[in-house]
Amino acid sequence: LKEKRGRLARVINDLRKTHPIVVAEVGDQNIWGRAGLAAASLSTDRNLATRVLEAAADTLSRENEVELIYHQIELV
Repeated sequence: LKEKRGRLARVINDLRKTHPIVVAEVGDQNIWGRAGLAAASLSTDRNLATRVLEAAADTLSRENEVELIYHQIELV
């Protein structure tokens, strides 16, 4: 799991550097090969927040070490 944490930390840091979001691992912490991530973006413009989160999901799906299986955007 130590190797997983290192790889995941790099992916999360890359997302944070390229998109104005906050990212955290929220699921499957003890399973090698899987991770549940949550990302948040704050904005007064719902369309902008959606575009930022979609762009982050797109970046994640193009990552070589990652297979994006599912993503969902919820606006509150």
